[in-house]
Amino acid sequence: MRTKNPRLPTFSAFCGATLCPCRRAILALFFLGTSSLYAVAPEDRNETTPTGWYWYHGASASFITQQIVEKGLRIVDLEVESGSPLRFTVAFARNTGVYAKSWWWYYGLTAQQVAERIEAHGGRIIDLNPYDVGGSTRFAIVMVSNTGTDAKSWAWYYGMTPQSIWDRHQENGARLVDLDRYEVGGSVRWSCVMVRNSGSDASGWWWYHGITAAQVTEHLESKNARIVDLERYVVNGQQRFSVILLPNTGATAIRWWWYYGVSASQLLNLNSQNGARVVDVEPYTVNGSKRFAALIVSNANAVTERLAELLGYGSDGATGLYLKRVDGPVLASLQPDFVFEPASTIKALAHLYAMVEVQENDATLGELINYCSTMNGSCPVNPPCDQADRSLQWLLQQMMWFSDNPATDSVIRRFGRAALNDFADDLGMSATQINHTLGCGGPLLNELTLRDIGRLYEEVASGILQEDLRNTFYALMSGKHSSYADGTVDFTGAWGSIVQIIDQEAAALGVSSAERDAFKRQIRFANKAGGYGIGGLSYVSQAGWISLPVCQNGRAAAREYVFSFFMHGARDQTYVDSRFRTLRGEILREQIRDALGDFTSSCGEGAHESFRRGDANQDGGVDISDSVEILRVLFRGSRRLLCEDAADLNDDGRMDISDAVAGLNFLFGGGTHIPSPGPDRCGGDPTMDALSCSTSSALPCH
Repeated sequence: MRTKNPRLPTFSAFCGATLCPCRRAILALFFLGTSSLYAVAPEDRNETTPTGWYWYHGASASFITQQIVEKGLRIVDLEVESGSPLRFTVAFARNTGVYAKSWWWYYGLTAQQVAERIEAHGGRIIDLNPYDVGGSTRFAIVMVSNTGTDAKSWAWYYGMTPQSIWDRHQENGARLVDLDRYEVGGSVRWSCVMVRNSGSDASGWWWYHGITAAQVTEHLESKNARIVDLERYVVNGQQRFSVILLPNTGATAIRWWWYYGVSASQLLNLNSQNGARVVDVEPYTVNGSKRFAALIVSNANAVTERLAELLGYGSDGATGLYLKRVDGPVLASLQPDFVFEPASTIKALAHLYAMVEVQENDATLGELINYCSTMNGSCPVNPPCDQADRSLQWLLQQMMWFSDNPATDSVIRRFGRAALNDFADDLGMSATQINHTLGCGGPLLNELTLRDIGRLYEEVASGILQEDLRNTFYALMSGKHSSYADGTVDFTGAWGSIVQIIDQEAAALGVSSAERDAFKRQIRFANKAGGYGIGGLSYVSQAGWISLPVCQNGRAAAREYVFSFFMHGARDQTYVDSRFRTLRGEILREQIRDALGDFTSSCGEGAHESFRRGDANQDGGVDISDSVEILRVLFRGSRRLLCEDAADLNDDGRMDISDAVAGLNFLFGGGTHIPSPGPDRCGGDPTMDALSCSTSSALPCH
């Protein structure tokens, strides 16, 4: 194991006499540099602001140039794979925002030419790569303009030994930022770039040379450090590493990972799972197969990082999350395009397809369909069932409230699996496929992505269904209205978690209990979750939609979001259950906090507490769930309604069983009319029924 001040054998320096003046000229920058006059810009390996990025291996110089021009990229790491033919491994970031710099890259240069380019551009090398061409040393370099916030006092060396590098660092009061091991004519040499370790560039740091992977880990843990430069090589048949470390504590701490012995596809997957980007990558060959050692840093925003940590990143199976404002930006995203087994979460596709068919008059909610309740475990079994004895609406509610698999099978058989898969394609859900009967778990897994299911819920929120059917769509789903007070019907338990978060955030913000309760009343929330155990592995996911009330410019408004997450192929069921219980509400915490801060119950003169006659459960629609809610309150005793005036369907001044009957007659009795609200409740039109009465003009519930 090597330490920061190693006792190393001395090799003859490769710096020839004609090149030493160049080295002295570069050293002079230590005394001419002006970095202390500026707020220093973070180096690329310290920056975690999300950006577009790419990496390639086996790339030619012309291919790299093409990517730079076409995509507006900048090289953040460059490694020479071979000198003849000249091939590179390269990592890019978009040259915009905090990553924008004046920069240059060159290859095939002599040391003299490197010095000339530095002087011509006023540049500073951030990546130095010596390589062998016919026994001569050539250089590939990446430079940035050494001005403004990027200005640093710095030096570069090549043809060195580890001991001579150590000597130069001490002479210059510097710390290493780039280190490369290379061979020319069969001789091992080292190159480095260092910056003066003072002023704004001052930092604790460590350098270790020729150590094992286990020793790297020991140093990282004992020093609470992270790697900022990594070299992997073989000495006497043994894998060794040289690393430069910085402290990873306090305000400078970032999320980062390092790997070695991984294939290109594995490295891609690791970046996807961690929401990260490559900042240093070392290609090498093991038994004829290309492998990589790599440093990656977080490329995710703070919300994504918080939620990904709660999911455990990929510590057991693959995980992902997605949060998007309806008709707005993506707010959190981890593996949004990973194809996972969704279990019952995909039932929302069948639900929406059925509602679209109703809207197009190709089906009715009242039509009767065969229902076979027999199951083998969770898998529906279909003996001859000739009697059509359940309405489509009943089947949809059983499917979405209770995740009833036989009901789901009845719905899918009614419309056809192929039709549902085609419908997913029409919605732009290109990675979605129902391959097996829901509840049966195979043999082929069903397929869904977070981006796809988010698109489905956003299509509903944006108007693929007419308002009355959209309200029915939400009402037939598990959510707030199905769980208020006791939570017995909320399949996911998510609403209870959301209530807890509202209480916590309201207390932190100093929101009054009256305002908090008014906020809760105006939320609309619907979701669907699912889980399977297949072959000893667990597959769990959740997706849904929420509408949060806010006050904008003195008027009542709503912010709508779609959200989802998954855990795919995990082995520890207890771990999965715990993560699910946490994420089902936490994924919305920041949005709840922001909405609470922008909410007041007096906004819009009572608009937040208005109601529709017949909407007993205050979910925005009038359907069978409202009559069910009334019956629960009457006969279970422990529940209360948010707004009893809304439950007075027959307008006799009280809420009793006759109101539940009135609701059922209205829905299924051939046009029986619910008494309309008076002129002050429904815009002055006494003929309007509960389904068409506007919530924005209704009477406040007291």
